[in-house]
Amino acid sequence: PRKHSQLQAELSFLNLSETRDLALIHADVEEQVEQIASELHLSVGVARVLLSDFLFNKDSVIASCNDNRIATLEQCGVGRHSEQVATLMADIDETIICGICYDEVEGNQIYAMPCEHQFCHSCWESYLNCAIQERPSSSNAALAVTCPDHGCRERVTKEDLQTVAPGLAGQWDLNFIRAFIGRRGGYSLCPGPDCTIVA
Repeated sequence: PRKHSQLQAELSFLNLSETRDLALIHADVEEQVEQIASELHLSVGVARVLLSDFLFNKDSVIASCNDNRIATLEQCGVGRHSEQVATLMADIDETIICGICYDEVEGNQIYAMPCEHQFCHSCWESYLNCAIQERPSSSNAALAVTCPDHGCRERVTKEDLQTVAPGLAGQWDLNFIRAFIGRRGGYSLCPGPDCTIVA
């Protein structure tokens, strides 16, 4: 049997509060995202959602998309994201009614994901802040945020978030990395509350 000192020497510890350590794990997960995006000809945002929904198993994502691409994308809530891009209504000179607060807002203050539900930046930011920062400490729930329109299943991608609430991108990344660590065989996050150590 291995001695305690030998086992300890074989383990490597990372700290998510350290920029260098966080970057190592981020690079690992982003490599998988890029491979999915490249092989399946999808945007990086859609690839991130798929990887998360398939519990960070890249091979399962690729196999499912190769088997039935449309069904896989729809099931994961990114069917429209794969067909068209989200839009800022910056070129529209008219006012538009926000689908949440019902205020008339200038077109350049409206954002619509590919599902075309239109909401003002203020409502988007409030909605995403609540969904990402104020949900119970479930990183998976924070990654499964959908369009605020009742009944719409189109998922919010990191790119959507960066457009309407860029201040939340860091928290989204941390949630994504925590979910990755929780599902990836090569990493283990300390179960202690608020502990940032990864083995």
